Amino acid sequence: GTFPGSAKSTSLSEYPGKGRATGGVRCHKFLKGEDHLALAAVVTSEPVATTAAGVPVALPVAMAGKRDGSGAALQRTVSAVGDATGTAAL
Repeated sequence: GTFPGSAKSTSLSEYPGKGRATGGVRCHKFLKGEDHLALAAVVTSEPVATTAAGVPVALPVAMAGKRDGSGAALQRTVSAVGDATGTAAL
């Protein structure tokens, strides 16, 4: 993608546990003009992101109570997300 889009960071503790046969939990609200999710990651420490060229991209700080918020606009397109240890589940 060439459009930077938006990003959000939420602690896993913000998401309730759900049993079987539930409607699920909304995790993200799209901003106007957004219509798909391009990348998601679960990391064990502070997330880091880069462009395709390896340039760091600033991510928003996790905000308590914003589990299904819309996030913040990014200045650059993110191609990879991980954590300080270099691991991520995408």
